[in-house]
Amino acid sequence: MTEKERIIELVKNNVISMDEALQLLEAAAKNDHQAQVTSNEFIEEYKNAQKDIEEKVEASQLIQTSATDEQEEQAQQVIQEKFEQASEELAKKQEALVIAKQRLREIEIFAELDDLTEDMKTQQANLMAKIDHLEAEIEELSIEIDIKRQEMRQNTQSQIKRMVEDTTEQVTKVAKNFGEEAKKEGKNLQKTIMGYVKDWASNFDMKEFNVNVPWVKSQSFAHQYQFEATDIDKIEVKILNGNIKVETHPKDNIIVDLDIVLYGKEEVDNIAAFESLSTIDGATDKLIINMMNPRVAVETLLKVPSKVFSELFIDTINGDVDLKDLKAKEVKLSSKNGDNEVANITADLLVYDGYNGDFKIKASEINDIDYHVLNGNLRYVDQVGNLKVDAVNGDIVITKTNSESSIINAKTLSGDIKIAVPQMTNLEIEAESTYGEVHHRLNNVNQTGSHIGRQVDGEHDLIKLTIASTSGNIYLKD
Repeated sequence: MTEKERIIELVKNNVISMDEALQLLEAAAKNDHQAQVTSNEFIEEYKNAQKDIEEKVEASQLIQTSATDEQEEQAQQVIQEKFEQASEELAKKQEALVIAKQRLREIEIFAELDDLTEDMKTQQANLMAKIDHLEAEIEELSIEIDIKRQEMRQNTQSQIKRMVEDTTEQVTKVAKNFGEEAKKEGKNLQKTIMGYVKDWASNFDMKEFNVNVPWVKSQSFAHQYQFEATDIDKIEVKILNGNIKVETHPKDNIIVDLDIVLYGKEEVDNIAAFESLSTIDGATDKLIINMMNPRVAVETLLKVPSKVFSELFIDTINGDVDLKDLKAKEVKLSSKNGDNEVANITADLLVYDGYNGDFKIKASEINDIDYHVLNGNLRYVDQVGNLKVDAVNGDIVITKTNSESSIINAKTLSGDIKIAVPQMTNLEIEAESTYGEVHHRLNNVNQTGSHIGRQVDGEHDLIKLTIASTSGNIYLKD
């Protein structure tokens, strides 16, 4: 190694500076007449040497980067596969949970109609255990999916976008499939009840079904009951087969108009036979209407005075419910198969427990609503108070026209959620869809992740929304 090469090496290793190197070279040049090196020549040689080193370093880095990218891609592929497996497994578990709950509800319906057999009691116990087990597995899978999602978020944004889009498309297909399966199971309820009635050798006149049994005779007639309403504070109605409409009238009494169909093998005295199979009683502070015998199908029109009742309870197995212009502290509805509509109702509390059917609420003032359904859509328009919605399969549409404070919690496993709120209101929103998207057309809001907020001023009331859908989209607007 020459003197010049040694000096260049010292500079490359940051042992001496460029100025010091030039001084050494000038001194060496004076002492050694064989080599005359100018400053410019040295600098040019140094640059060439440095360039050579940088090219080698870059080549080495490219090799290392390529190897690292390949390793990261392989690791990412493993994470993605585990995420997809867990997500698909979650969808299958959720589908199994929906079906198990529906079958359990069918047994509960039979329990209202007749005593359960030992086999049905065993099925009921097994289904309850299966539901508990599935719910525990779903919780574990949800935690695992959250962990995998966090791992995926540590990668580049482009990788995340590609993988999440691919995975979401696959899982959404599965979710839609079990949504359709849930609808199918709900419709099967009609056939299930029809089979039960056939065992009674009766014609049930199912909604959307007509079962003609030639050897069974039917008798149709109308009848009216009237009761003094002064002491009646509660109303309880249970109907196996038939629609019911409840409305107010200007009188002080309660009128029960019935269009009755009786099924049986022999001619009987109409009203006597009906009353032997049903209960219509207004002797106490509670009006009781119980028409749960399979031999009875009835269309009911209940007219009540315009006063505030403490409780209205309606339980239908197969039929629609229509409530208009009522006032009550508590309204409780249980519907196994049929649509429900509520209009111009004033109530402190509305509780709805549905199996298969849509629900509409309009022009009503209800402080609190607790709504649960397996299969069915909810549409709620006008003044909205506090609302809790828990749906397995169905869309939720809420249009809140009043600006008073309220807390709205809405979740559905398979279905879209659409909510509209007044413009000049303070908002606090948590909105999240596992495999869908969240869209909003809200003015003057701040969004951070799943949180959306709007602060108008301290004088306006606050509307709190907590919204979640597994496989559907969420839409918010003013």
